[in-house]
Amino acid sequence: MDQLRLLFISHSFPLEDDPLSNVGGMQRVAYDLSNALSQHPNINLQKLILRTSWQATVFKMPAYFARAYRYIGRLIENREIDAVLFSSMVTASLLPFMKQRFKTHGILALSVVHGLDVTWPYALYQKHIHTVLGLLDGIFPVSRHTRIECLNRGTSPHKLFTTPNGIDPNRFNHYKNTTDMRHALCAALGLPLPDNATLLCSLGRLVPRKGFAWFVDRVMPDLPDHIHYWIGGHGPESETIQSAIDRQMLHHRVRLLGLVDEQHLELLFRGADLFIMPNIPQENDVEGFGVVMLEAGICGLPAIASNLEGIRDVITQNINGFLVNSQDADAFKQSILSYSNCHIKRFYQIALVINRRLYILAHQHHPIRHT
Repeated sequence: MDQLRLLFISHSFPLEDDPLSNVGGMQRVAYDLSNALSQHPNINLQKLILRTSWQATVFKMPAYFARAYRYIGRLIENREIDAVLFSSMVTASLLPFMKQRFKTHGILALSVVHGLDVTWPYALYQKHIHTVLGLLDGIFPVSRHTRIECLNRGTSPHKLFTTPNGIDPNRFNHYKNTTDMRHALCAALGLPLPDNATLLCSLGRLVPRKGFAWFVDRVMPDLPDHIHYWIGGHGPESETIQSAIDRQMLHHRVRLLGLVDEQHLELLFRGADLFIMPNIPQENDVEGFGVVMLEAGICGLPAIASNLEGIRDVITQNINGFLVNSQDADAFKQSILSYSNCHIKRFYQIALVINRRLYILAHQHHPIRHT
């Protein structure tokens, strides 16, 4: 079989010497997808990657787009590629300025679509995205919800190939004793926990749709004192979450960890008892998938999550977690209380199997159909 000559375009890689400079689900997916494509025997891969911090991305994008325009044009003119895969609709925004060259030389234009990259609520951007969706030959929404968002913008169904996100199942080490990992976690972070503690954790960008402040305000005060909650990540909602902690006087049970590196991430997932994903609806800011729940699941950590948007494609009810109605404080409370440590431990093998299956699904490739 002839190799597909593919150019992969992504603007969301972290700096080489600072892996925490640009973190998030979309960033992790782009990185893992790049590695998987590099290893595929039927793909001859070229890459054009922007490595930058989250804060500097907007300032570096104009120069990156100019470089991408020239680079793609040269590869097309030299007949060096068969297709271009954009890692998100942000980079695919370049397509209207080049589509005629794609069409003339028979180059396929493909893009992964995550969520916010298609729902960003600015009129000019939405008009542009509508055009981009119409020009793409193949579109890969990461969830059924994201697919619906594409359809709502007039995308032809025959272009859409829903492809759930996946992670490398070998990314983390093999299973270790949870008690040992709990001790290692507390030692690494310098944070004590009582021996009888049940540890809840969340990880993600601290933004309103994640629901962290709501959970601290509405759920944690009604849980027993032995239940603790640690939150990893950074973002504009940090002060709001801290205010909720202060207001509820939960300093001894709720901790903001800041950014969590790879080593401490595994310790957190192995040492915690439950992963909490308490998302709340925000207009035009959706949870396209929730890769972090796969990361937690591959470490044997089940999730209790809001039943909305792309989260539904990650959680298999009562298998690798439990879905509850968003902003239903009592449902979150009862679900958390229903898990004993003994019950949690049996999730490990089941969660591993489920997440391996999601990984396989995410690495299937589909033929692009033309009309």
